[in-house]
Amino acid sequence: MTDLILKRPKKWNLAYTFDKGNKDLCVVYLHGWLANRKRQKALTLQEVAGKNGCSYLSLDYTAHGESGGSPADFTIGQGIADTLDVIAETVPNIPLIIIGNSVGGWIGLWLAEHLKTVVGFIGLAPAPDITDWIWNKMLPDYAKAEIEKGNILGPMEATHGFCFTKQLFKDGEEHFMLNRPIEFKGPVRILWGDQDDRVEKSRINQIKECLVSDDVAITVIKGSDHHLSRPEDFKIMGEILENMIKEVQK
Repeated sequence: MTDLILKRPKKWNLAYTFDKGNKDLCVVYLHGWLANRKRQKALTLQEVAGKNGCSYLSLDYTAHGESGGSPADFTIGQGIADTLDVIAETVPNIPLIIIGNSVGGWIGLWLAEHLKTVVGFIGLAPAPDITDWIWNKMLPDYAKAEIEKGNILGPMEATHGFCFTKQLFKDGEEHFMLNRPIEFKGPVRILWGDQDDRVEKSRINQIKECLVSDDVAITVIKGSDHHLSRPEDFKIMGEILENMIKEVQK
């Protein structure tokens, strides 16, 4: 495992991990909100990529893990920009399998739609447009009023550790994906736990309906929650990745 720092003029530095494989294929893992690139889920996928001869890339977004920035600096657009910068630095021209966990699934779907090098997408409890759910179903009116005034809300226990800003919701709306077709035609695999209390099953079905791809499969894991962090969850996601590696190399 090679840990590196991408230094960017007038931007926060980004910490990332890059392992060079012997195949012309890179697995890119995008972690969730408040997570980082070194948790067990990432390490599991890194191991599968390495065993199959693939390169492996993962990063800490701005304000996450070992990267620079404060919680109020993070938005979906910032996460997208961060990921594009690291891809451009490491694997700008080879085929990519994108794996996105939760908010990373939103970032990953956007990349799958906009980068011609993406040949497959795996969503782990993917959460596109989650800021819409937070605004309409999670935040009380007084919190919305404070945010609309430009005040920063959190991170604190009442916000489940998240930091909410006016820019976060504005930027989220600019990157909504479930109000239109998602123009990605490659294979898509989605893993979802039936005890997930953040991404409802209806949202998973909505992702499937919005995708223009004809090759979409959803795996539902009984008893697992949004974190998909049990050993059996890791085993299933590893198998899904291994199968996709074989599929895109046919």
